Amino acid sequence: MEASLASYFDLYQFTTGRRLFALRAIEAIAAQLGYDDIADSARAAIDFNEGVRELEGEWQTTKSTTEGVRVEADRLDEVIDRTVGGFHSRLKSDIQSFPADHPLGKTARELKRKIFPEGARPIITEAFEDELSSLQAMNAKLDAMRATHVEPLGAGAIADRLVGLTDEFAQALEAPQSRPVAFSEVRAARLQGQERMLRVAAKILGKFNGENPGDAEARQKLMTPIVDQNERIADYYRRQRPVPDIDPDSGEDVPTDD
Repeated sequence: MEASLASYFDLYQFTTGRRLFALRAIEAIAAQLGYDDIADSARAAIDFNEGVRELEGEWQTTKSTTEGVRVEADRLDEVIDRTVGGFHSRLKSDIQSFPADHPLGKTARELKRKIFPEGARPIITEAFEDELSSLQAMNAKLDAMRATHVEPLGAGAIADRLVGLTDEFAQALEAPQSRPVAFSEVRAARLQGQERMLRVAAKILGKFNGENPGDAEARQKLMTPIVDQNERIADYYRRQRPVPDIDPDSGEDVPTDD
């Protein structure tokens, strides 16, 4: 499988507003320094990410008008919340019931750390599409740990239940009455938007690789907008806070629903 540029960069996934804000700054700096090739690359990435932002807007608009009619998804969400919460509570009970050196206590602790690193609340409070992604990731982990952790704890039935609920939830979210813009489209566009930004970063690093005098200074100036946004995102994660999007013009935080 072809590796994306993201696999070579130690950067967080930027929101679309943060990508646009950084790319516009790079375009301006490159133009000021006379690096037209960098400015052109930044402009191409900006154009693509502006399209991503438009797609997000369409998705949010249709989300607000169709959320109320997804009765089955609402019903399943309540069942899923209870099931996930119950599973988390059960693992906590197993951990408290056995000594730290007991095989079952150790197994429960390892499974909880893998499945619920931050507890159940981050999963059950997510927007529907994000919750579905989290459930699918959880099911994959449970399947991989089935023989070593799930079955020894007698949790096979609840693992199967979660798989069934996840499938039903996915079908409900893709029902005809759902939004015309699928969240999978938005997610794919965001990933491609990040890839376009990383192409610009790769071009900067390749052009100013230290072989010529002044490379380090130019590289620092051009990469600073990306580095700055990455550090801001890291700060939110350190404080265990959700990362808001920003206005690509002003850089101010904006509320986000997804």
